[in-house]
Amino acid sequence: MSKSPLPLQIRKCCLLLGIQPEHLTIESVNEAWKRQVSAPGAHPAIDGNVDLVWDLNAAKDTLTKWLQS
Repeated sequence: MSKSPLPLQIRKCCLLLGIQPEHLTIESVNEAWKRQVSAPGAHPAIDGNVDLVWDLNAAKDTLTKWLQS
């Protein structure tokens, strides 16, 4: 990753998805998102939290767009 320093919003998204900023790639974002969405209590189809999944989706989208810019 060559972008530095990281904006606050990007650091928050990394924190939410459990990604170390120094390992930030599109692949790591997708893997972390899958791991978080499939975690117990996350996915709304399995008695999870709709707001949490919305936040995870937003974090994934934000990081993906930032990495592609």
